[in-house]
Amino acid sequence: MVAIPIQQQRSKYMPNLSELLDGLGRVSRFDDMFISGLAVDSRLVRRGDLFLACSGTSRHGLEFFDKVISKGVSAIAWEPASGFERVEKLERIAREKKVAMIAVPNLSAHQGVIASRYYDSPSEEMAVIGVTGTDGKTSCSQFIAEALSHDGEFPCGVIGTLGYGMYGALVPGANTTPGAVELQKVLSDIREIGGKHAVMEVSSHALEQGRVNEVDFDIAVLTNLTRDHLDYHGSIEAYAAAKKELFVKESLSQVILNIDDEFGKQILELCKSNVPCMTYGFHAAADVRGYALKVTSKGLSMRVRTPKGGARIDSLLIGDFNAKNLLAVIAVLLAMDIPFDECIERIKKINPVSGRMECFGGSDKPLVVVDYAHTPNALEQVLRALKPCTKGKVHCVFGCGGDRDHGKRSQMGRVAGLLADKVIITDDNPRTENPVAIVDEIIKGCVNKDKVTVEHNRSAAIEWAINSADSGDIVLIAGKGHETYQMVGNRKTPFDDRSEVRRVLRGR
Repeated sequence: MVAIPIQQQRSKYMPNLSELLDGLGRVSRFDDMFISGLAVDSRLVRRGDLFLACSGTSRHGLEFFDKVISKGVSAIAWEPASGFERVEKLERIAREKKVAMIAVPNLSAHQGVIASRYYDSPSEEMAVIGVTGTDGKTSCSQFIAEALSHDGEFPCGVIGTLGYGMYGALVPGANTTPGAVELQKVLSDIREIGGKHAVMEVSSHALEQGRVNEVDFDIAVLTNLTRDHLDYHGSIEAYAAAKKELFVKESLSQVILNIDDEFGKQILELCKSNVPCMTYGFHAAADVRGYALKVTSKGLSMRVRTPKGGARIDSLLIGDFNAKNLLAVIAVLLAMDIPFDECIERIKKINPVSGRMECFGGSDKPLVVVDYAHTPNALEQVLRALKPCTKGKVHCVFGCGGDRDHGKRSQMGRVAGLLADKVIITDDNPRTENPVAIVDEIIKGCVNKDKVTVEHNRSAAIEWAINSADSGDIVLIAGKGHETYQMVGNRKTPFDDRSEVRRVLRGR
């Protein structure tokens, strides 16, 4: 499988400047030229590029004018903003260097338009499936991609938390959903190496910031909606409003909704008169309904009923929430007109996702589960899923991220205190906050504080939890999942929960 290089923002189409900025800014015939690259980051500018000088939250792209000029940029599209309404001096220098300089009002919101034109509208040539929700985006996206890709019939790209590219050959990315320009580049690369489908995790930030405005989504999937990212959105209502934006895209041919979720019911009422909707869940009214669910530490089984038929599914996945994720995948495959029996065969071959209910140990050692659960609802769902899997105790190691939503900390403490037998609170990307203050906020929500231990050193916390557990117990390491770093201050240091777990289990 070929991995996609994402650092170069180049296109084989070589459009001219007037085509890229048509309707957005005035390009004279003297300024018009072919553009060989597109950049929003001055560090990535190359000779012949169009540099998009946007007004950012802390800095304006024009602050890097000298740098991009020295790199041989061909043109600069710039966004008028406070302090940058008049730029005659820069325009004079640009003319001397034979660099076109074009004012584009609201350029930040038009990045996707320009990038889609530059890369020749890649999403129009593939089926794009957008997955949004608070929890389960990564698992659902990876499951859908695996189900489509396993026999090569439906080559599928993936864009999300675990990286960007073709399924099985992802390149790490900075964000769940890339910036508008990089997103079009990744879609273009997926198209160029034969991808006919792409599954994308669509974050609330991306929807709010317009990063996906120029993506032609065919199918939109909702996992659920619970509290998260209120440090950014300010309220659950604003968070929900951002999520709704995915489901009003004119390009949609099908909407897939979790009918067990209240927000899913709201979206159904919003969409059902405009686009075909398919619901999934354990509710009797679900179009794709699961029932007779059994979950153990070795996997799950359930019966499934759909408009196209029914079947029993046995899976290596753990947790009732993963059963629901599988129902979402079935709904997507059916929406793509894949025959029911084939859907079920593809579902049965789905494997666990890295850092999502990933299991280690067991037998004569405690079963250790590493999961990305970092919201109150996700932590609750994971702990509730694990409790029936053991006759022993459930130990929970977790923390909360610094410089993020303070309100969820006490809620996560309450969940852990109620559902786990032993709770070890530790650091989880404290960033620029005092780790002691973060832990104090978590502990405020904890009931049964006598079951709580604090160990700020995450490595030591994992080691203590595993070594104090008996065989037959379950140890949940929550919050980081697939992540390979710990963020302290503004510095990333290598750290991987899974590597730590393997190390401790080897020595036990």
